[in-house]
Amino acid sequence: MDKADQGTHWARISEGASYKIWSGMAFESTCLKHISQIKSGLGISDKLTMESGWRYVPPKASKENGAQVDLLIDREDHCINICEIKFYAGEFSINKAYAAELQQKIDVFREKTRTKKTLFLTLISTYGVKDNSHAAALVKKNLTMDVLFD
Repeated sequence: MDKADQGTHWARISEGASYKIWSGMAFESTCLKHISQIKSGLGISDKLTMESGWRYVPPKASKENGAQVDLLIDREDHCINICEIKFYAGEFSINKAYAAELQQKIDVFREKTRTKKTLFLTLISTYGVKDNSHAAALVKKNLTMDVLFD
């Protein structure tokens, strides 16, 4: 395969669903390996925290909604950062449907854990989040991939 064919082949692969799924998983894995940098980006490096993922799968016959959280940062100051990790090739835009999905995650988490702590939706993305009404209403803190390498 010559260089021109390699470039065309790579362009085709990088537009496919498999590549996008792999990129998202790789970015999430990288973020999970850099929690101390994320905490620093949030301005909470001095806080005692516990970190984990979280998932709720409703019973099969249930009409309840499930939810999955990429990263929870449970803080000693009675706050929890609910971190959504998004790989995107540019600035990420939250539309009405995705805003509803994010709100559902927060609602299911609060209901199922019965937490009384303050919840902060934190978006960690490659190039940031586009400023729009949906982002302004939901996202309390927006971190880009740059924070991972400080």
